[in-house]
Amino acid sequence: MALCNELLAARVANRAKLQDVADFCGLTRLDVWQFERGIRRPSPEQMGRLALCFDVEFVDDGVEEIGFQV
Repeated sequence: MALCNELLAARVANRAKLQDVADFCGLTRLDVWQFERGIRRPSPEQMGRLALCFDVEFVDDGVEEIGFQV
């Protein structure tokens, strides 16, 4: 699953609003929205904060896949 889809699915599963995630991660609501739409990719640091927010593990295989693992 693409990272943008994983982010959206994680937020919906946690019943969180864009602003809730943004506040927890120290981001703007626009940042989170752009990540979920695939317009921008979060930095590794931002991915770590997003993973913490959703209580999942950040996975980066170093080749092509980056995402979350429950």
